[in-house]
Amino acid sequence: MAPALRAIVGGLLALVALSACHTARPTTVVRVLGGERRPGPFVSPYAYEHFLRAELAAARGDDEAAIEGYARARLGPSDDALVAARLAEAFDRVGRVERADATLAEAEALDPESEAVALARSRIAERRGDGDGALDAAVTAVERAPESDAALGRLGELLARRGASSRALVVLRRVSGHPGAARARLTLALTLGDPIAAEEALEALSRLVPTRQAEVEAAVRLALDGGRPALAAYLARRPGVDAALRLRAELAAGLQDEVEGALRVTPSDELGGAAAHAELYLAVDRPDLAAPLAESALALGEVEARVSLARARLALGDVSGALEVIAQIPSESADRAESTRLLADALARAGMSGLAAEIAPR
Repeated sequence: MAPALRAIVGGLLALVALSACHTARPTTVVRVLGGERRPGPFVSPYAYEHFLRAELAAARGDDEAAIEGYARARLGPSDDALVAARLAEAFDRVGRVERADATLAEAEALDPESEAVALARSRIAERRGDGDGALDAAVTAVERAPESDAALGRLGELLARRGASSRALVVLRRVSGHPGAARARLTLALTLGDPIAAEEALEALSRLVPTRQAEVEAAVRLALDGGRPALAAYLARRPGVDAALRLRAELAAGLQDEVEGALRVTPSDELGGAAAHAELYLAVDRPDLAAPLAESALALGEVEARVSLARARLALGDVSGALEVIAQIPSESADRAESTRLLADALARAGMSGLAAEIAPR
């Protein structure tokens, strides 16, 4: 039996046993929903039994049986917004749209602040192709239960799949003391393409839990693409960031001397290989150090190093050596446009400006 189903069955048995042992029943109980404590009316073991049977049916895809179980659960001494919300979703899954909407309205009336109702509304909206409505309802769920992993997880899923909204960012800023909220806020900032918001979210997240390498690197790339190299370089200094990305960010921020120093002590395999190492040396205007690295890369079969070697030899004034390398670049190579530009440059340096003009990329 799957763990989720085993847990449901275990809960059912426990509830049945509890009902057999106790006759005095409270009128109000406190439930924990998504991490948030909520007082509410006592629900009888009879209602819970049918609710859990309905959950089992829904888990195996039998929505008609689920509808019957949820409906029976609502016939107990008191109705419950969570049960009604689940029933609305089951109605929607079988295409009974009007019943789904009516039942969801009943659930909302039972508890206007129910996280479960907002989550059900979000899932129903997404199922019907209403992405904005789904996102709006997920934000409402977070507003109603800011500590809820279920609400935060739902919002994070939607942000990752379809996009973002300014309201979501405002809500997540307010509740980002929770790791799930801080992570969803970072996802939102990255989706919006806002490097400042991403940096703020990353700072908030790092105060709560260790950040993931992919999250930090995504923020670094966003800052670079967004024209904020100083921010990119700052973020790239966090532990675990790819060395090549960190150096590119520092280079974009104008830290040429620091990058050159790092290149001297960083192994090529940490930078993506000798060819990539050579390209970084070219970026800090050290063709004398780039050329031997590119030659080593070629000897190791890194054919993309031909372009790097041609650039280095041209920068060193070795026109004939550059032409020799350019001639080895296949015409069908992905570097064809760059090799044509390098060829035109080499010909111009060799005094053949007319021919260089003819072949230069337009």
